[in-house]
Amino acid sequence: MKYRRFSLIAAILIPLAFLLSNNESYAQSMGGLSIEGYKFQSIWPESFRSVRGSVILQVGNSAPEARDIRNITATAYRKDVPFFTGTCSDVCFMPGSDSYQVSGVVSLCEGISVWTVIAAALSFNPAEYTVDVTAELVLPNGMSIPVEKKGIPVTRFIHR
Repeated sequence: MKYRRFSLIAAILIPLAFLLSNNESYAQSMGGLSIEGYKFQSIWPESFRSVRGSVILQVGNSAPEARDIRNITATAYRKDVPFFTGTCSDVCFMPGSDSYQVSGVVSLCEGISVWTVIAAALSFNPAEYTVDVTAELVLPNGMSIPVEKKGIPVTRFIHR
């Protein structure tokens, strides 16, 4: 059961980590976006070392125009060692509040075995994990602004 819960967290929350921050200054740096809620939709294995999943996000966009976010990538670290990498589909958030389906793929990093993941799941401690995220915020004029957040604690995204 713990392994399944850990896989779900890794497959969905880590690639979407930058989207799930409700920190006001962070939302401003993302062009007025804030997450109002989320619900897991699906998760399934893609290979022995990766899983694919999707989540429904309830997003508020306080900007008067749509906000595109592209090239979303993340790396999760366990005790400062790369553990998972993930990518997420590009998404466009319309003004106001609406629901969006976002999908992603999470894969084990080089040197991390499935056995390592099982052992980590059996003694799962979210405080041991951080995430680095990069993405591009595309402005209405077509220019893009790189957004990079490093060392985001995973505990910020786990609701108990």
